[in-house]
Amino acid sequence: MDNDGFNANSITMVSLTVQAQFTLRGVVTDGPLAQASVVAAVGAQRFTATADAEGRYSLPVVSSTPSDFVTLTATGAGAQSAVVLSSLVGEVSGLAAAVQGDAVTSAAARGLMVTHLSSAQAGFMAQAGRLPASNAELLEAAQKLDSMAVLDAAALVKLVVDFGVALPAGMATTRDLLASAPLLTAFEDARRLANATQLTAVRDGVLADPALASPPPLPQTGPVSLLFAYGAGGAAIPVHSVELRPDGSATVVSDTRQASRWRLVGQRVELRPVQGKTAPAPSCCAATT
Repeated sequence: MDNDGFNANSITMVSLTVQAQFTLRGVVTDGPLAQASVVAAVGAQRFTATADAEGRYSLPVVSSTPSDFVTLTATGAGAQSAVVLSSLVGEVSGLAAAVQGDAVTSAAARGLMVTHLSSAQAGFMAQAGRLPASNAELLEAAQKLDSMAVLDAAALVKLVVDFGVALPAGMATTRDLLASAPLLTAFEDARRLANATQLTAVRDGVLADPALASPPPLPQTGPVSLLFAYGAGGAAIPVHSVELRPDGSATVVSDTRQASRWRLVGQRVELRPVQGKTAPAPSCCAATT
């Protein structure tokens, strides 16, 4: 013990917990879902807010675990109480990195847009048995989605929300419908029989809607090949083909093989050639005249 009465051999352990505190700002929309109750599940914690008349919400959250996964659920008010939309946002670490001032917005984290499309994506993932709980699991699940099936399911939700189509008997909410593969298929079949033109038009509207968080994830289990031709049917003349690969690389084949990079821009595929990487095309694939 020293002259001040302290034991020089004693050790005191101090544990510090660092918390991330920020506000999530986004929109609940299938057309705005006014006064929707919005719940953010952040790991095991729950935070709630109420959207305004335009579907906008501001939701403060706190987490001390960077790997906490964030899921948003929005439930309609009053006559829209059967409308339950979802969005799988991602881990806290990614959101914290996107904070500007004290908030992260849907411009920086598109998962903060809670839509019929994000709900369809979450529904198909739920059909697989469990929802993702990490960014890696979310990416893996997204790569397995059938983009056209997601679009069709989003259109079915829109029919319920915007066109007054009743949910199937025994289904309490749109989320329940999306999570049940057999009931969703039966509902789609019934709507195609009742009004296939309406379903197709609504699906096309979903695909073209610029307010949606993002296009449906493209299947990424292997390359996708596109063939461009002049003419139709048996008179079609191949002009060039494009192979798009999941890693963002591509090959454009016409008179030569051109290495390229591709990305989605809205609903368009943008191709950029890689300079200096061309080779003669094989004779089977060259353009003919």
